[in-house]
Amino acid sequence: MPDFVANRNQTAAYSQLPPELILKIFDIAAASSKSTALALCLVSSWACNLARRRLLDTVTISTKLQMEALLCAVEGPRGDLAAVRHLWLAHNERHDCIIARLPNLADLALTPYSLYHSLWETESPTTPPIPSIAAPDNALRLTVIPSASDGYALTRLLTGANAAQSKLNRAGRNATHLSYALFRKDAYIAMLLRTTVLRVLPTFPHLTHLAVAWPGSRTPLPREALDAFCENALIAVPALRALVVVMSAEARAEYAAEDTAFPSSLCEQCPHVYVVEESQGEPVDMWLEEVRGGDSVWERAARSGATVRIVCALSPLLTAE
Repeated sequence: MPDFVANRNQTAAYSQLPPELILKIFDIAAASSKSTALALCLVSSWACNLARRRLLDTVTISTKLQMEALLCAVEGPRGDLAAVRHLWLAHNERHDCIIARLPNLADLALTPYSLYHSLWETESPTTPPIPSIAAPDNALRLTVIPSASDGYALTRLLTGANAAQSKLNRAGRNATHLSYALFRKDAYIAMLLRTTVLRVLPTFPHLTHLAVAWPGSRTPLPREALDAFCENALIAVPALRALVVVMSAEARAEYAAEDTAFPSSLCEQCPHVYVVEESQGEPVDMWLEEVRGGDSVWERAARSGATVRIVCALSPLLTAE
């Protein structure tokens, strides 16, 4: 059978499918990969609209040019704005012009500089006018991206954290998850844990989940420091349901060498603490894996917690004579 006849028969078969099913097939195809979604943009106007929603679901921006491209992309119908649910902003500038216009934003990754310039309402005396970020009822998961200007921005963030809570915009009020898990420089992580993380927590009144990277063997912190940090974090945020400590296999082995029951002993002492092993790769790739339904730090913590509970339940039986 000639190819054109076979193609015509296939087209006829597709035309007999219900429109809802055809849309579903194209939607699944657009969600399968970025290249497929881009190809669908060339099929027809309705396929392009469908693919655009998938392309805008998760957006990563690292340069000014990419930011300008996104601004152009969302100048159209409001449906485009509503399509953006996960946004990575590694470009070290103020981004109020875009993030304030995304009503369905669920995951926001940004540098400390951008985080500082995205938390406060117009009347804050220390910052320029900034509109609110999230829709009123959106729970927001914030991830802090390591960047070159961390020190200055975190100092300013601490200054702003002393402001009245009424000056927080919805990004501060709605943030339920806060993650420092992408940091990898041991000395800098140790500084963050000593000087910044706990002091910033009151900035987020509805915080329920916190993830922090923990220094490795090159800048080790004693077990007493780990215990104290966990206890102080749970005291600082009584509503905290999960404190996830992300550490390297080497750091975990060093603690286990001192205490063979680690990390179970820590989790028994602080029931809401979970210890997970750090992932390898570029920060943006790890973040993309998490927001696309992969193996997120929160999911790994839940699994590790289930394992610890089993170990704790069995330990009396294992040690009984």
